[in-house]
Amino acid sequence: MTNATFPKAKMNKLADISHNGIARAIRPSHTTYDGDTLFVLGANQIEASFEAVSILAVEAVRRAIIAGTKTAATYGDYLAYQDV
Repeated sequence: MTNATFPKAKMNKLADISHNGIARAIRPSHTTYDGDTLFVLGANQIEASFEAVSILAVEAVRRAIIAGTKTAATYGDYLAYQDV
């Protein structure tokens, strides 16, 4: 979610660009079976540079994936990062 004000087309582009964060954190990424989907919400509160918000969104996605991986618990036969 961003508090920046962008038209619908820019928000769609932001969601598309944010997928680069997945590619930076997961290899291989964007495979046929992974079901990666991102949604973008806008609060329309401030004016901001689309390029700056795009860069920050990519980094936020990358960091969220890493944080989620590091804090996940073991599930069945799938060992968690913290248990390896």
